[in-house]
Amino acid sequence: WVLGTRDISLSTRTTLVIEGLSILVIVILAVVILAKGGDHGLTTQPFTLGTGGVSAVGLASVFGFLSFAGFEGAATLGEETANPTRSIPRAIVGAVFAAGIFYLVISYVQSVGFGMSDAGVHRFASSSAPLADLSNRFVGAPMAVAIMAGATVSAFACTVAGATAAARMLLTLGRDGLLPSALARVDERHGSPTNAISLGVAVIVVAVAGFALAGTQGSAVFGYLGTVGVLSLLLVYLVTQVGAIRLFRRSGRWRGAKFAIPVLAILLLGYALYANVYPVPPAPFNLFPYMVVGWLLIGGILALARPTAMRRVAEDLVAETTYPRDTAADHTGVIPGPPERTSS
Repeated sequence: WVLGTRDISLSTRTTLVIEGLSILVIVILAVVILAKGGDHGLTTQPFTLGTGGVSAVGLASVFGFLSFAGFEGAATLGEETANPTRSIPRAIVGAVFAAGIFYLVISYVQSVGFGMSDAGVHRFASSSAPLADLSNRFVGAPMAVAIMAGATVSAFACTVAGATAAARMLLTLGRDGLLPSALARVDERHGSPTNAISLGVAVIVVAVAGFALAGTQGSAVFGYLGTVGVLSLLLVYLVTQVGAIRLFRRSGRWRGAKFAIPVLAILLLGYALYANVYPVPPAPFNLFPYMVVGWLLIGGILALARPTAMRRVAEDLVAETTYPRDTAADHTGVIPGPPERTSS
């Protein structure tokens, strides 16, 4: 909450430093494992499909999407970016390639570190902290402690980033009348949406406290919330692809085979969704799709009930990526909308 209610540069720089240190520790471990040849030598076997088939890949894609989720987080900071049309695309594209390469290398390192034998694969699959286990084996206990510390502060940094992004969305919805206008109030000194960040942090605290009182294991909480989040993201990504097709068709930017890119994405995302609802997963995972659909219905009903406010939200989100805007609040403490709409 303290980081979120201060200037955005404080939370983003803090997140960057924390994540950078944790990544550095992981890279050092990866170099040691590769230098020692892993469990029984380096091999290309981790890149084979295995016996699970395509359906297993579809089911496992939830973890992949969960690991990758957040690459688009910079898009929520359009109002506080000096040159959003240049900086935000660079940040998103850079995150995609950097994170993709990093995950690929570290996943390979973990696979060869545990070994490709049946026993090694079982150890990998049953480990709740695979990097810490590999640290104990290849380096020693101090490295394992550093890895676990890095994972802890990295999780904290992700929470800060998530709360920051959510607050900016709440600010937009509050400013344009879809939610209470109090969510659009900002701190005059730091320019941060104090009420919005407070609401986001309150939801986080209540959720974690509820799981703690219920005695739910931390890894289970991660799995529950992660699955709900990924199912929601898959639907968002699907809608984004449909929107991209409509946008590029109208603008004439994409022709011919270029449409294969979003179409292929729709097919892959659709299969990933299908693989996670059928066959019906065990409880409580079988309830999560219904929770996501219910949440979307609430949003849909709200949008239908407030069409004017919904149109303003869409206009503002587009405008945020079109020009840099001074996020200082007016005398009411509320961030104004785009100039062209405010002047009218």
